[in-house]
Amino acid sequence: MKGGEIMSIKSTSKILVCVFLSVVLILSGFTYVFAADRNSDINAQRELQFVYISSVLYDCSISGASIRCLASMSTESNMNISISMELQKFKSGTYDTIKTWNASVYGSNLDMNESRLINIFSTYRLKVTFTAATETITRYAYP
Repeated sequence: MKGGEIMSIKSTSKILVCVFLSVVLILSGFTYVFAADRNSDINAQRELQFVYISSVLYDCSISGASIRCLASMSTESNMNISISMELQKFKSGTYDTIKTWNASVYGSNLDMNESRLINIFSTYRLKVTFTAATETITRYAYP
């Protein structure tokens, strides 16, 4: 091979590498654009989902043969708000409700704190439904 042919091969290789990298960069840009659009759609849905409810808190914990369940919610302004807590026990492959507590008020804050004796050898969870005006959110807590 002559020196000119080697230079031509190196030059062609550089051009191919540059074209390849350019294509990769262009396609990467499209990926970020589509990802940003998707994330903004999700955030818009979240904003629409929480129009009335400002914050929620829920938890359950086991101490000895007792389970303690708590739930709290707040809204930006006074309205009809309610919380429903369902203590559920795992049995035969599904969770069955064994105790329900409900509270409601016209206002901007509502707190609940309940407890119950349980079988320490069973599995439990807490299902909490928060409602403010026409908005409803359901969450689960596991001890």
